Amino acid sequence: MTPTLEEMTDALTTQLEPKVPIPTIVITKPIPTLIPVVLPEKSKISSPLEDKDLSELASMISNPYRPPEVGSDDPHQGVDFSDVDKESKVAYPGREVKAMIDGEVIGIMQDRFPYGNAILIKTNVVSLPKNWRVYLESLEIPGLWNKNTSLTCPEGWNDAPENQNSLSLYILYAHMRDPIDIELGQKLFSGDKLGVVGMSGNALAPHLHLEMRYGFDVESFGSMSHYDVTATQEEMSNYCRWRVSGWFKLIDPITILSID
Repeated sequence: MTPTLEEMTDALTTQLEPKVPIPTIVITKPIPTLIPVVLPEKSKISSPLEDKDLSELASMISNPYRPPEVGSDDPHQGVDFSDVDKESKVAYPGREVKAMIDGEVIGIMQDRFPYGNAILIKTNVVSLPKNWRVYLESLEIPGLWNKNTSLTCPEGWNDAPENQNSLSLYILYAHMRDPIDIELGQKLFSGDKLGVVGMSGNALAPHLHLEMRYGFDVESFGSMSHYDVTATQEEMSNYCRWRVSGWFKLIDPITILSID
């Protein structure tokens, strides 16, 4: 039986159809790359003395904090830490001194009496470890007291700070052995080396003298000196302002170091 034209066309079409199936194209959306969120680290507090934990400092005190009466420069406005030989009872120098917290250098003394080789570092209150900040903010705001001082101070030494809207913590590290190899305005970080323990200035034995104050923000303090005929008027003004003006409120270093 002869196939019809329609049957012949269908047969030819079947032969021409591809034997391999056409793949189905699936369009997928790219998986987004997740960027981790970096949270700010907790402010670090370092021991001011190399290889000594903060908990060990109390056992190294050779001269404790003894705050003066208002307007007085005596008896002891900071705390002294010494390395004392157990057998000879003699203090020795050389232990590295480190920055306790991040801050900015605003004062440098190069063999100036009474602090010797010393460095003053400030940290704005908002940048302090949380518990330190809470403690300082609970204190009375510093303010000039209306009382005469026992110190001889140049005219204008007790002028009010220009910036009374911002408060900072100031830490002074004194009596280091060598001149300070750091610049004014330099940013330092917790654990940075400042120098080594010595007995420069008014020191009878090697020790680190540590002072802390809470006060209004100042851009720069420079050098300070007193009880010395070579002290300049500016150095004496800075010393009086630091020690007895009231614009910088004394803090017991051991008290703030004991805050968790």
